[in-house]
Amino acid sequence: MTGVKTYRTKIFKHLLFVLVFLFNHWTDGYAQTTYKMANGKVYACKGKLTDSEGNKQSAKKYANNENYIFTVCVKGASTINIKFNGPFCSESISDYLKVYKGNDTNGVLLRTYSGSINNPIAINASDSCVTFYFHSDANIVCDGWDLNWEAKIISVPQHKFSAIADPTCGSNTIRVVLDQKFNCDSVKASNFKLSGALSTAVSSVSAVNCDSKNESNTFDVYFASGLNKSGNYVLNFNSSFKDACDSIWKINAKLNFKITDCPINLVLKSNKYILCKGSCATISATLSGGNSINYTYHWMAGGLSGAPPKTVCPTVSTQYILEVRDGVSVPGRDTIDLVVLDPPIAQNDTTVCQSASVFNLSALPSGGIWSGLGISNSGNGTFNPGLSGAGNIKVYYAVGSCKDSVIVTVKAINAGPPNAACPGTAPFMVTNFAPNGGSWSGPNISASGLITPPNTAGSFVVTYTWNACSSSKTIHIDGLVIPQFDTLCQSVAADTLKFSPLGGTWTGPGISNNRLGINSP
Repeated sequence: MTGVKTYRTKIFKHLLFVLVFLFNHWTDGYAQTTYKMANGKVYACKGKLTDSEGNKQSAKKYANNENYIFTVCVKGASTINIKFNGPFCSESISDYLKVYKGNDTNGVLLRTYSGSINNPIAINASDSCVTFYFHSDANIVCDGWDLNWEAKIISVPQHKFSAIADPTCGSNTIRVVLDQKFNCDSVKASNFKLSGALSTAVSSVSAVNCDSKNESNTFDVYFASGLNKSGNYVLNFNSSFKDACDSIWKINAKLNFKITDCPINLVLKSNKYILCKGSCATISATLSGGNSINYTYHWMAGGLSGAPPKTVCPTVSTQYILEVRDGVSVPGRDTIDLVVLDPPIAQNDTTVCQSASVFNLSALPSGGIWSGLGISNSGNGTFNPGLSGAGNIKVYYAVGSCKDSVIVTVKAINAGPPNAACPGTAPFMVTNFAPNGGSWSGPNISASGLITPPNTAGSFVVTYTWNACSSSKTIHIDGLVIPQFDTLCQSVAADTLKFSPLGGTWTGPGISNNRLGINSP
């Protein structure tokens, strides 16, 4: 029973202390709490502290034999200002109020008040805590004091993120840890913003391991798309914070991290991959990934420097290797090979007659392709003068992208259609041949083309030669054989009259072709 009584006695004393402390402070009409001197600790930004007024003979006076410690602590305060609202009164020397800097009486003693003081000196304590210690003896008591305190918070510490391991390429979430807890439901995606190599939006935020107060300092931050570009990133956290004095502060925390394992994508291209010696090509590059502002270009083969595109004129087959770096990403590298061929050598220019037979052109090395007007077989280089027509005809021989050319001069010559005359008639000049300036040969003809018709009927061939080219035609010597009458309908568009020999000339109404005897009624 003794143990039970002792336990009950302890509980009663504890409850009595709590009731006395609650009774000894109240809130006035200005939301400021008034405290009577007692043992206790409060965290109010401002308040009023009076003596205990615990004297039973005089309610406005403190009691004998008091030893009270009252502490005020305001989180984040830079100063606590103390001002008396009237005189201070205590038994001189024996009774006193001491004010300490800090949260107990081990701090720096700021001031001691004792005796009768009409205008007590105010105190500006440069700390977040002050401690009041009052002592009275068993003799004289007095009216004590009435003072106010007010804390000043001029700044709040900015929150910080704990460092994280660099995410891998393509990550769409990171876990962040702050140095202070926040309500799990108050932290939203809108509190975060990502900047850096990519400015991907924050899509959502999820609190991790919320405690019984629904608070946590750990959050998973999800991004709208994966972080697939190497580089430096900054995650900004912006929120607001209410201090102990109910002032609202904007806070910001920054988390710096980087991604280093995303590659730079590089593809080299050339407008030509096979070149003829003496010709040039342009090498270009398609790049993505990494930080393009920090790209540096390193040609590992080919003897180039600087950023593409590059114009190259290699004389031998050459390999080009480019590596692109940005100081953070996995470098991009690609290789391109340009093949250089010796140019083919085609035969010398040549001259042929348009009437000549087809023939093959020649070139080295073999295996190339011929092209151009007059080429009838591209593999063999067969040239047909009759197909090309007259003139300076340029044809090409190509091996790969290399080619050479040949000019074939085709000379046109035409002795013309047959001529005719009656036996023994006067000499006449051959007609309808081209070009002028050649010479004629054959029976009954002079070099200038004068025909002397023989006295007997018959046909013979004469030859016209010009610039080593020749053409022949027939001369007919015979009497005219023409039907005396011929009849045809007017509705017939055209009709060929019957006659012999060929080579004469028709005249008369309706003749539309004087050599072939075509009549158009």
